[in-house]
Amino acid sequence: MTGRKGTSASVLVLAVSLGIFSRPLPVAGQLPAAPLPVLIGPGQAAPPLGGPLVVGLPVPHMGAAGELVVQPNVLANGFPLTPSGGPMLTPLGGGAGWPVQQVAAEQGAEPLPAPSILPSWLGGSGEGQGPGLGLFRGDPTDLVWGSSDPLIPWDDFHAWAERPVSPTGEPGIGRERVMYAPFEIDITQPFGNFLLRTDSVYHLTKPDRAEFFWARPGRGPALPEKSVDYQDFRFRWEAGNDVVSVATDVPVVLLNPEVNGNNGGIGDIQLVEKTLLMNGSRWQMTQLLRTVFNSGNARKGLGTGHVAMEPGLLCRYKQDELTFWHGEVKMMFPIAGDPIYSGPALTWGIGVSHLWYETDTTAYIPTLEFTNIWLLDGQFTPFPGGKPVDIDGDGIFNLSPGLRIVTDTQGDLGVVEFGINGVFAVGSNGWYDALIRFDMRFVF
Repeated sequence: MTGRKGTSASVLVLAVSLGIFSRPLPVAGQLPAAPLPVLIGPGQAAPPLGGPLVVGLPVPHMGAAGELVVQPNVLANGFPLTPSGGPMLTPLGGGAGWPVQQVAAEQGAEPLPAPSILPSWLGGSGEGQGPGLGLFRGDPTDLVWGSSDPLIPWDDFHAWAERPVSPTGEPGIGRERVMYAPFEIDITQPFGNFLLRTDSVYHLTKPDRAEFFWARPGRGPALPEKSVDYQDFRFRWEAGNDVVSVATDVPVVLLNPEVNGNNGGIGDIQLVEKTLLMNGSRWQMTQLLRTVFNSGNARKGLGTGHVAMEPGLLCRYKQDELTFWHGEVKMMFPIAGDPIYSGPALTWGIGVSHLWYETDTTAYIPTLEFTNIWLLDGQFTPFPGGKPVDIDGDGIFNLSPGLRIVTDTQGDLGVVEFGINGVFAVGSNGWYDALIRFDMRFVF
C-alpha cells in the first residue's frame, strides 16, 4: 500500500513538472499564451502582465553609500518592472527587491550598455558622490580638468597624425628632402647645394664675451658695447658626394651698435668639411670640422680677430619616412686669440623635421630645434665699462621653429628650397633676443 502511494505521488509530481516546463517561454515581440508571474527580486513576484517580456543583462551600479549594486533590465509590455513603482538601489546579494533601468521598448532583448561604475568625481554616473572634478568624461583617454573639454584633444591629435600627407597617396618629393630641413643644426648628409641666407638679429648683448662674436675692446671696437643689432648675409657653397663634402661660407655683415659706430663688410670666412661615418637604415652619423678664418676686420667688429676650429659629431635618426630627428655636439676653441678674453664654446642641439604635405613637385616641412651654447671660459667687458668679468660656464639656450618649402622647378634650376626660421632666447642669459632668418637653397 505504501509503495502504491509513493508511486502515485511520483507520477503526479512528474506530470505537474512536465506541464510547467513544456509551456513556451515568452520572447521579445511575442505575447505569451498565459501570463506568467515575473520574479523581480529574491522572493518577490509581480502581478501577471499581458505583453512582451524583455530581459536584458543585469547592470552594475554604484549606490549612494559607495556599494556595488545590480539593476536587472526587465521590460513587460513596454514598461519596466519594479517592486514598488519607484527606483531603489539594493546592495549586491541583498534581500530586497532589485530595481530596473529605464530602457526603450524598441531595444528588445539586446543587452543595455552598462553605466560607469566610477564615482562621479572620476566622471562616472554613480549617485551621491558629489560634483567631483570630472577627470574622465566619455573616453577614459580624454583627460579633462573641471570642464567637459578634454585637456588632451586625442581625436584632433589622431586626425592630425593620420591625415593624408600626399593627395594621391603616393610618395612625393617631400620624403626625399625631409632629412635636409634643419636650420640651426648642421645637416648630417653631405650633398651638393648653394645656399643664400639672411639673418636679422636683435639686441645682442655682451658681443665680446669669450671673443665669440667680436674681439675685446682695443683689439675689437674701442668702446664697451651695450647692444648690437646686425644683419648677416651668407653665401654657402657645398660640393661632394654621398660620403664626403667641403663647403665654403662667406658672410657679409652689417652692424648697428648702440655705442660704437655702424660698420659693414666681409666677416670671418668658414671652411666646413663633412665625412660620413655611419649610414644605417635608421641612424646616420657624420664627423664635422669647421675652420673659421680671421678675414673680418676685428677693429670694426666684423670678426673675432683670431682663427678658430670646431670639430663635432652630427647624428640623425629616422623615426619613419615622414619624421627625422637631428642632433649635434661641437666644440669651438680659439687659436691665437686673447689668452684671457677668448675661450672655448661647447654647442649641442636636438631637433625634429616632419613632412606635413607633399606632391610630386612641392613639399612643406616644419621644423623645431633646440640649441645650447656653453661658453666655458674667458671674459667680457660690462657696459658702460670697468673691470672685465670672468666667464664660468655661461649657458645660452635658443628655441628655433621653422618651415621649409621644397619645389621642383623641373627645369634648369632643379630643386629649390625656401626657408623661414626664427630663433628665440630661452632665459635671461641669451645671446640675443631674437633672430629672423630667410634662406633659399639650390640643390644640385
